[in-house]
Amino acid sequence: MRRDRRFAVAMTAVLGSLAVIAGALVVVGVVKGPALTGSQVNLRAAEAGAGQRLVLASDQALDETVAPTVTVEPAVPVTVSVQGTAVTVQLEAALAYDTDYTVSVRGVAGAVGGGRSDWTERFSTPDVSDLLVLRHGAGEDEVVSVGARRDDEVAYRGEGIVAFAGTASDLAIVQRDPSTGSDVVTVVPRQGGDPTVLAFPAAGTVTSLRASPDGSMLGLTYTQPQTAFTAAGSDLLFTYDLARGGGLPELVPDDHGEQISAVDWTFVPGSAQLLALTPTGRLLRVDAVDAFTGQAVATDVGAADALRGTLPGAQGVVVDDAGSLSVVTADALAPVPWRLDGTSPMQVVVDDQGATLSASAQGALVLRSASGETSTVLPAAGDGIAALCSSRNGLYAVVTTEGGETEVVSLSEGSVLLTTEGTDPSWC
Repeated sequence: MRRDRRFAVAMTAVLGSLAVIAGALVVVGVVKGPALTGSQVNLRAAEAGAGQRLVLASDQALDETVAPTVTVEPAVPVTVSVQGTAVTVQLEAALAYDTDYTVSVRGVAGAVGGGRSDWTERFSTPDVSDLLVLRHGAGEDEVVSVGARRDDEVAYRGEGIVAFAGTASDLAIVQRDPSTGSDVVTVVPRQGGDPTVLAFPAAGTVTSLRASPDGSMLGLTYTQPQTAFTAAGSDLLFTYDLARGGGLPELVPDDHGEQISAVDWTFVPGSAQLLALTPTGRLLRVDAVDAFTGQAVATDVGAADALRGTLPGAQGVVVDDAGSLSVVTADALAPVPWRLDGTSPMQVVVDDQGATLSASAQGALVLRSASGETSTVLPAAGDGIAALCSSRNGLYAVVTTEGGETEVVSLSEGSVLLTTEGTDPSWC
């Protein structure tokens, strides 16, 4: 009897201990915070512009009512959301090239038990990959892909190159025949394949050439003399659909069905449209795809003296009418309260608040905020500045010097990301 009683007491003690251990394990399982298991982000797209998403994956379901605190260094504004097993960090500004970033996430909460964790994710953005320049040689000329931390790569080599435009898949090359003075435009696949020579109504010269931001279209202006079969035309605007091919560019008509003569033009970011400025100061907006199929109807959207480039971080083109600026989008022309200071003919808008970048007479780069405060991004040194534009993401100035070099300058740091021999940078 005593033996049975001792056995019962022992079993009770063992079972009690097991219960305590099991309970402790349950508690540990409940309060264990979520662990970071992986991440995903398109770094090339994040360099190109704002709005890309960094998705951080968890090993368990998350509490969607608890928003963690997220900071990025170097500083980038973010918007944070939680859904399922992922924390999504939307980057509200473009990322810099060739830069190490650290993302700190504080207070990630599990859906069961409320356990919390802090995460740290690190990544590095790639070097410049999409910048092309033109180098003139004693014999053949070269279109060269350049970067800050990699060897230059010759994308195309040939005689008499006067202009080019590049996309991820194709190069459009303009070569001038010295015997006739006329231009030949050739589309060359970058990954190999047969080139396509574009056929125009008459022999002539290309006065401008650009690729659309999405890489699907080419646009160019073309001047041709009068012949027995064609009328003379100056700066006639054509489009060419790279996907459809065929070698036949299409004239872009104005709002009266006549061919457009454009003293300046550009593609409208974030759309399939282009904007042309006529010799009389009219601004015409037209669908580039419809223009290629012959179905385009141009819209007169107003008047301007000059185009001031595309607006970084937004889907619009900045236009200048006697110093008053407006932004033309795919839908409208909207005046903005910004003004150019008139101190330099080389002046571009670099953000959606109206900050401008200009080249001084001495060759310095000067950044002027929307409130009028100025700072010297790069002091005058060596050769003067022959051309100026901002990168598509608005983080860099692209400078062509009178000595035939291209420089990429960080607007935030005032440092030179790269200096390379060559002109006509593709970002401009």
